[in-house]
Amino acid sequence: MTDDQKKSLRQQLQAGIEAAKLGNRATARQLLEAVIAQDATNELAWIWLAGVVETTQEKRVCLERVLKINPNNERARQALAKLGGKVTDGSRQTQSTPVVKPAATTKPNRSNRALLLLLLVVVVLGVGIVVSSLLNSNRDNVVVATRTPLPVGFVETAITNTPLPTATPLVVIVRTRELPTFPPTFTPTATETPQPTRFPTATPFPDSMYTLFYSSRGELEAQPSLYTIRGDGTGLQPLLENARHIAFNATGEQVVFVRDVLVSGAPSDPEDTAEANATQGSQLVGELFIAPTNDLANARQLTRLGRSSAYTPQWSPDSRQIVFVSDYTGNDELFVIDVANGIVQQLTNNNAIDKDPHWSPDGTQIVYASDQDSPGITRLYLMTFVLGEAPTVRQLNRDAGSSSQPRWSPNGERIVYVNDRSGSGDIYSISRDGQRTSTIFASPAEERAPVWSPDGRFVLFLSNREDDVFQMYWVEPPQRAPQRINRDGRETTDAVFRPDLLLRVVGERR
Repeated sequence: MTDDQKKSLRQQLQAGIEAAKLGNRATARQLLEAVIAQDATNELAWIWLAGVVETTQEKRVCLERVLKINPNNERARQALAKLGGKVTDGSRQTQSTPVVKPAATTKPNRSNRALLLLLLVVVVLGVGIVVSSLLNSNRDNVVVATRTPLPVGFVETAITNTPLPTATPLVVIVRTRELPTFPPTFTPTATETPQPTRFPTATPFPDSMYTLFYSSRGELEAQPSLYTIRGDGTGLQPLLENARHIAFNATGEQVVFVRDVLVSGAPSDPEDTAEANATQGSQLVGELFIAPTNDLANARQLTRLGRSSAYTPQWSPDSRQIVFVSDYTGNDELFVIDVANGIVQQLTNNNAIDKDPHWSPDGTQIVYASDQDSPGITRLYLMTFVLGEAPTVRQLNRDAGSSSQPRWSPNGERIVYVNDRSGSGDIYSISRDGQRTSTIFASPAEERAPVWSPDGRFVLFLSNREDDVFQMYWVEPPQRAPQRINRDGRETTDAVFRPDLLLRVVGERR
């Protein structure tokens, strides 16, 4: 390993530790696992990984690996003992069933030795099978549907094998390009509910360290354009025209966004001129595009929904899938697309409005807004994926007025959202179990589109509280005065933090 590779590995390890200290378990796990993939004997990475994995079995595996690397690591030994694991290494005797030694005068014959050897082989094989099944059980994927690849452009409607509680949803598969031969799967990772881990309070980052991407539109512009700006309002730069509803993957290396595409309809009259036929029935529809964050100009189109539009895409934590909203079936429903093979699957199927989906950091739940139980009034719902079972849906809140635009906090403990019970949109948060609600920011003006900062310190939102157009503000709960970020006179339509803050900060500090 070169010196540059070693330096990069140290930076990645430090970033993972910083993320763990801030309670961002998903990011920490991703960074620490990347370190271990390059250096399987990194004792520090394994010990911190044990603190952010979700299941007891995973913790035990990490701690046992630490003791294998360093048998004298007392911290790992004590943690493993609390989990009920046997502490075994070369320097200490294993506490197990005593071995009974035969008397000196006793000599087992050959048949007894063969029998003992056969019994030992059977026991070793049995233990290996049990351990293998325990380790693999936490890596299984939740499969919503498995389909055989279809020709390009083919659209199939079929019944899924995992119906929602209220109805049997249709799986709409929209092919956008040539596919591999393996079947697509829907794979949110099913894990135990993580327990909150308390860490020392970190030194707050200065406002200038936060990077925001946002879409805004001028008065005479048909589509919004994408811009970037720092948290202190400096560094404003234009990035891309005709882009909105931008979302980053977990590492901040890729983005998905919506771009308007002109779709032409069939000629209405064969006798019309070619020019007339080219314009009749044409319309702009929103399609999903993805691109590397550092190369937005080379974005590729991900969906081809025809005369339907896509809205509000959000990445899964493993960056393999994107959930979004579309009116493909006639009303707004939730869909998920596999980034690798371009297959779209429908998640909801009802006569209600389903919108604003957002994936939980652990990948086991999607929160969204719907009026399925109160037509015309949207409330928050949780779709939960359980290993080996059909996904379940439950209502999260029962606030007066409509609730919408929910977003998970980085640690997965709370959800920020908008509610209009006061007559205008205000910002609230609710615990993931729906039991505790608090006010983040409320005013006579209209607030919308709240998102958490990567470290969970701030809530960013849009408001028209000072001007006739919506601009960006952020507030640090509880009860802090909001700070205005941009003053460009353009209508801001949506905004999001770039999530790779921790990795960039560590790099800049070195």
